[in-house]
Amino acid sequence: MLEVDPPAGEDAVCWNLATDAPVTTVAEALGIVTGIRVSLDGGGLSAGLKTGCAIESRQFQSRHAIENFLSLASAQVWQMLWLRHQARTKTPGPAAAILSDGQREALRALCATLPTQADAKQTLIALAKLGGYFGRKSDRAARLANALEGISVTDHLRGGLRGRAESVPIDLA
Repeated sequence: MLEVDPPAGEDAVCWNLATDAPVTTVAEALGIVTGIRVSLDGGGLSAGLKTGCAIESRQFQSRHAIENFLSLASAQVWQMLWLRHQARTKTPGPAAAILSDGQREALRALCATLPTQADAKQTLIALAKLGGYFGRKSDRAARLANALEGISVTDHLRGGLRGRAESVPIDLA
């Protein structure tokens, strides 16, 4: 999709949308775009990058480093925004549609009470609790920053588990 009416003297921005959802009609494509627009409400992407990924406090030494960080952090923020959006629906869908098997496995290792087939709301709350959310009845809804901190914890665990599994000799005899 190409930007309409770019500022004078500037090239139009070209947006590409990657999805694993089946898209065979214009209506299906518009449904996906609408879902993403809804999930990015209220500056969610920039708020996630600022508060959840602490982009403003990082001291990058090059444009290349900033671009690498943004490519990874944006994907992670989008994933948590989509999870939050799904958690807020009347019937939250399965977290398996949003998180990888490895992410869900690491989360269940840290949260023993989380059901194997947890929905988006249960998963969002579990991640937010890992990120410092208390989840008391008097607390407001889980914050995006807490969920981002929680997914960071699970990703660190996944990396540690992979590293440990590769370094532990296994006797197959």
